[in-house]
Amino acid sequence: MSLAALRKRVTGQCVLLDTSVLIAYLNATDPVHAPATMLIDELLRAGFMRAVVSAVSVMELLVVPYRVSERDAQAIHDFITNWPNLTVGTIDLYVAKEAAQLRARHSLKAPDALIVATGRIARVDQILTNDRAWKAKLASQKSAFAITLLSDFLDH
Repeated sequence: MSLAALRKRVTGQCVLLDTSVLIAYLNATDPVHAPATMLIDELLRAGFMRAVVSAVSVMELLVVPYRVSERDAQAIHDFITNWPNLTVGTIDLYVAKEAAQLRARHSLKAPDALIVATGRIARVDQILTNDRAWKAKLASQKSAFAITLLSDFLDH
């Protein structure tokens, strides 16, 4: 599939951006950097889609920058808090309860369950990730939301 197909798939949607998508966006050497950049720079910034990011993803994104410098961590914080059409979903009682159900039913790791639960509580239309295990483990969740792998949209 192509970037044009990905653009068509997410336009008008509310999506959950998994940590892997944000890492790919921030790392130009990541194999899915191009689709992640198109999503965030073109579609999200312009309002063609809306996105939710879990507070867990924010934490995961900040670890390496904090190891490097406070300035690098601040740059990530500024990106997350100031990017148009991007909302950080908090971890509250309802997300925790949903995450527990996801862990029990699908054997997700706790951080992954919290990220997916954030999307479920926010009622996203789909989850954008590059984690193939999520697609396999959450196959029965298709009615609630689609799981889209960025790697499926690379031109081969």
